[in-house]
Amino acid sequence: AARHVQHRLAGLANLAQLLGRSGQQLGGGAFHLRRRLGHLGRRVLHVAHQLPQFFHRVVHRVGDGARDVFRHRRLLGQVALGDRLQLVHQSQNGRLVGVVDALGFLLLALGFESLVFGERRALGLVANVQAKETAAAGRHHESRQDQESEREAAEALQLYQLPLEELGALANVRRDLAKEKSYGGRGREIVTYIADRNINYTNVCNVYCKFCAFYRTERDEDHYVLSLEQIDQKLDELSAAGGVQILMQGGHHPKLPFGWYLDLLQHIRKKYPHINIHGFSPPEFQHFAETFRMPLREVIAEFKKAGLGSIPGGGGEILVDRVRKKISPLKINSDQWLEVMQVAHELGLKSSATMMFGHVETTEERIEHLQRIRDQQDRSGGFTAFICWTFQPQHTVLKVEQPTGVAEYLRTQALSRIFLDNIDNIQSSWVTQGPEIGQVALKYGANDFGSVMMEENVVSAAGTTFCLNAVQIESLIRDAGYEPRRRNNSYELLN
Repeated sequence: AARHVQHRLAGLANLAQLLGRSGQQLGGGAFHLRRRLGHLGRRVLHVAHQLPQFFHRVVHRVGDGARDVFRHRRLLGQVALGDRLQLVHQSQNGRLVGVVDALGFLLLALGFESLVFGERRALGLVANVQAKETAAAGRHHESRQDQESEREAAEALQLYQLPLEELGALANVRRDLAKEKSYGGRGREIVTYIADRNINYTNVCNVYCKFCAFYRTERDEDHYVLSLEQIDQKLDELSAAGGVQILMQGGHHPKLPFGWYLDLLQHIRKKYPHINIHGFSPPEFQHFAETFRMPLREVIAEFKKAGLGSIPGGGGEILVDRVRKKISPLKINSDQWLEVMQVAHELGLKSSATMMFGHVETTEERIEHLQRIRDQQDRSGGFTAFICWTFQPQHTVLKVEQPTGVAEYLRTQALSRIFLDNIDNIQSSWVTQGPEIGQVALKYGANDFGSVMMEENVVSAAGTTFCLNAVQIESLIRDAGYEPRRRNNSYELLN
């Protein structure tokens, strides 16, 4: 294909040179035309020389699957710029001109125009875009945005249905593009992880989610609320192991007072200032606001003042209310989950975003979940990472005919990396998938191996009990071809 394109461009170059020479006979008035045609000839020749190198790089990166990618596809007006293409694209909304990276080129070749050239540049691959269009106000503009979202969702579904190895290759390219400028330009080579510990301060909960095997009621003999002494013991062990963070979450306890939480945060911040408190999910915050009859913003602000450092993305499950009503009818709805994140980001708290899938949701609803996460990041910009994992059905009320397998997990993570263009970091979920699949996931868009996780109670209560120490995590990362580096919650390197 490259040789064919090179031959055609060489012919165009010869034609341009002939036209340039013919321009000499037109007199002085044709001077500028002659110069432009001569410049065109030189530029087309340059393109002809550059295209084989570009095709070689793309084919080498994507592998044998690239043959199918390029077959029977039309290139959209190429001007080679090293390993990039400048594409001129005509759309109903106007003329868009931009530089598209290798992944954008591949997606265009596959036919996913809306994902690359959509109004919001869904994949973040188009730079220096100039749009000449007049947008109608009000409902017409919203309608156009809805139509754009529908097209992107339809194309994301088609992308999801690609052969797994091709989808993984595209996600890996997207991962490289997202991280290439990180860590002094070494982001492609580095995979990060964090040393932290899960602390579930109580297992008492009055929400009774069908997918949860961890919660207890106050009538259950094994219900608990951790004391400060018990929490200190856990933090002493974490500090001795070089840990820098706790992930602190609990059930919706109906009787713990507001001051209990503030005292807990202040105690940890004073005694362990080197440990970030990554705590309290959006459902917990909405529970606090309702229980203590306080505005949500005031609750989050008071928690931050007491020592809260960031917020985990727990309780997201699937951000589609049809699904949430089936698996957790007493828990907050999608808008309430997003409201917590909006307020937290406005107050300067960063957070993660999550998805727990493989139960009653459809593939289309997974994509809707990703759209809502992506749109929220456009609004508030506070998500540092995205983590998805599969539902673990053992010991839970919610049952599924067939648990979600490895291929489905890798496919969903790969789509998440491609679709969530505005979130830099994707974690692999070895806690639910096992160490080896966590390692494979590094080739399906993930750039982070998650946590050493000295303690984990919620997933293990459902029957999944994988454990890794720092030495094992670093060995898995090295064996996958990357350099392991320890990080903090802000994805800054520590070692």
